[in-house]
Amino acid sequence: MYPITIGVEKLMSKLTDVRVELAANPAVSIIEDRQKDFMSTPRFWNHWVDIIVAPARGLYTAEELQKFMDGLVSIMPTQSDGFRQYDTGMEFGKLYFDEPIGTIVTTGTKTITITDPDIVVPDGYTEGALTVDMTGTVDLKRRTLLWVYPDEHYAQRAIDRNIDVYDTRELVRASPQRRGLLRHRR
Repeated sequence: MYPITIGVEKLMSKLTDVRVELAANPAVSIIEDRQKDFMSTPRFWNHWVDIIVAPARGLYTAEELQKFMDGLVSIMPTQSDGFRQYDTGMEFGKLYFDEPIGTIVTTGTKTITITDPDIVVPDGYTEGALTVDMTGTVDLKRRTLLWVYPDEHYAQRAIDRNIDVYDTRELVRASPQRRGLLRHRR
């Protein structure tokens, strides 16, 4: 007799799904994958991941980059910022993937004691003290941002400058036939 296992298959996190799909895509260059933990800060993002990618062969118009970004992964992002073309540059797009990653459970109480005789003791205090129930649960959350750049040069420049606003605002030569960024010349 063979053992029969009935159970729930462990689902991969959105972060794992994104990493697996990007690694399997030869049209994508993964420039950087960095993370920060804020586990002790409830009610904000407790785990933050920035994945910075570029097309393996540069793309330099908002339309090309938007199509590239929209096809990067099969899972639906929580939200996205699209590429926007300006006369003198381009605002780069990104995908957001938000997900729960655990909980913080707090048990116990705290006591607030007022010792200053000049303070009128608020309602609820007994003999200058108030005991507050601290029992509760807070969800831990992760935000994964998938930043998309026209090529490795733009991606590396964003990393080197450690900036969060990625907008070229650079002068570009645009022709009526092809509006967009110029390929970086080495």
